Amino acid sequence: MSVIEVSEVSKAFLMAEGRKVPVLQNVNFKVEQGESVAICGRSGSGKSTLLHILSGLILPDDGKVLVLDKELSLYKENERCDFRNRFLGFVFQAFYLEQSMTALENVALPLIVQGIGKKERNERAMDVLRKVGLEDRSGHKPSELSGGEQQRVCIARAIVTEPRILFADEPTGNLDEKNSNMIMELLLGFTQKNTSVILVTHEQEDAKRCSRILHLVDGRISDL
Repeated sequence: MSVIEVSEVSKAFLMAEGRKVPVLQNVNFKVEQGESVAICGRSGSGKSTLLHILSGLILPDDGKVLVLDKELSLYKENERCDFRNRFLGFVFQAFYLEQSMTALENVALPLIVQGIGKKERNERAMDVLRKVGLEDRSGHKPSELSGGEQQRVCIARAIVTEPRILFADEPTGNLDEKNSNMIMELLLGFTQKNTSVILVTHEQEDAKRCSRILHLVDGRISDL
């Protein structure tokens, strides 16, 4: 069953001088339930732009994207935000952790948006921290955690809502080999629960661990 269907998607960005620069051109592909897909390409090839379009963070200029049978471009921004919070998870290279909050509080943040009470959200946050091996670091703030530990907090935050699709943008870009392997094992392990994982990466070894690689060249995608 397809969880994402991309049809003839194009996107261009308007430069300061008024010139339009095409980033994506007539992109077509599908992602199946429980599949892991790596999106690769040179810097500036549109990988992150494509990821943002797939998740409804930005809208395509042309074409159609169905995410869990929903065409997000037809929804208002607040409706897209609600959809992302309910069904999608995000792991970013830059972490985006609240520095004044503990690991537990950071992980629980998406559940506040869902209106879940403090007791339940803390229990769920602790449960996913346990799954990523950070139960004993739950009371620590980001500055007290290593890079690998912060990335695992990000993964815990991404999965605490039990998303149908997990997006990861260069999740191992700042990590050493040991932590990179650990992060990839965590991410790809979610496919066993029928969560689809879509990964943007420069790392060929990470890409090869996915079930499929999509390569962006000149704004177009080829299935390798």
